[in-house]
Amino acid sequence: MNDYSKSTIKSFIEQAEDQLREQKTDLLAYELPLCSVLQFRLQPTIEDIQPHIDRLQFEICVFYLSLCLFLSTLPYLSPLLLDAPIRSCHALGNGRSYLSIGSFDNSYCLASFLLNYFFSTAAALWWLMFSFTLYLSGGRKWVPEGIEACSSYVHFVAWGLSSLATIVVLIFNKVDASELTALCSVGNLNSIALLWFVIVPRTICIVIGSCFIVGGFASMCRERISFRTRGTDTSKLEKLMVKMGLFCALFILPNVVELVCESYKFMILTQWTRMTIDCKHQSGACHRPNPPQAEIYMAAVLSSLTTGFSCLMWVLSAKTLHSWKNFVFCGMCSAAPVKSPIEPSTRPLLEPPTAPPPQPPVYMQMATNPSQNVWRPSKVV
Repeated sequence: MNDYSKSTIKSFIEQAEDQLREQKTDLLAYELPLCSVLQFRLQPTIEDIQPHIDRLQFEICVFYLSLCLFLSTLPYLSPLLLDAPIRSCHALGNGRSYLSIGSFDNSYCLASFLLNYFFSTAAALWWLMFSFTLYLSGGRKWVPEGIEACSSYVHFVAWGLSSLATIVVLIFNKVDASELTALCSVGNLNSIALLWFVIVPRTICIVIGSCFIVGGFASMCRERISFRTRGTDTSKLEKLMVKMGLFCALFILPNVVELVCESYKFMILTQWTRMTIDCKHQSGACHRPNPPQAEIYMAAVLSSLTTGFSCLMWVLSAKTLHSWKNFVFCGMCSAAPVKSPIEPSTRPLLEPPTAPPPQPPVYMQMATNPSQNVWRPSKVV
């Protein structure tokens, strides 16, 4: 990138920072506590599901979804440790610094990009795998063994596609920093990268996953009606449907809000950015368009952090709360009382007699049949 293009982008960034400077401090003040709550909110989900990961079907997708959301939000804690120029700027030899755009010189910027983009993309794909698993189980009547046999393909799709997208972004140098959050990701200053690496993939995951969810729930509703006509208890099926419905709603709604905000950001980059740069080329002798709304940018950040509430709802039950209450109030203070195992008795089942058995009366004699060890009355008196 030459000096002229850098100066042009720098001028544009200064205009954007002037519009968003006041809101930036307020955003970071709310962003960090929410992110900290998110880390502890997802941790019970991971710890509850992890011991049973080998034998579950829906829960394995929820586990990896929670793990990806947990790791993708770690860069939002970086303002506690590093200043914004260190995280998102590239220093030149003349002492000036610019937002990092398509450069790998800033290792903090690259690390925040890898954590945020890779794991957020993987979370969207694990949501798609969850909906696909629900459709196979509820719509196609697959048994758990059949779904478990396809687990390697599920992992390949989730981790492989997210890795491929991350590698493509790195190859084409599409990593850039945000002037609002001082974090590096994709599409902060490039509308084409925002469209093809963020908006389109996540829209595809949400739409296809929603279709799978609708198909699975339609089949479960038909089963519920069929069970009720036969007089079968459907309370467990209804609880499962409510649980999955809340989980899907709490995941889809924040993602839809985030996609709407990203679409607004795409419109700003394609229209407002171009018109502002053209106006700068004319030394400001033009009519500048209205500045972007900082609240929409803040809504995009907050909606990406509130997605983890869906994972919290998955494990939110009376049994889970009781288990965590016992762990907090009993397990952290002292070890739980362990019942002593019942020691096996050393005494034999049949104890040998201490005295010889009494002799039979004289008028009794043993039966002639040796297989019948009984006594019968004697004819001799």
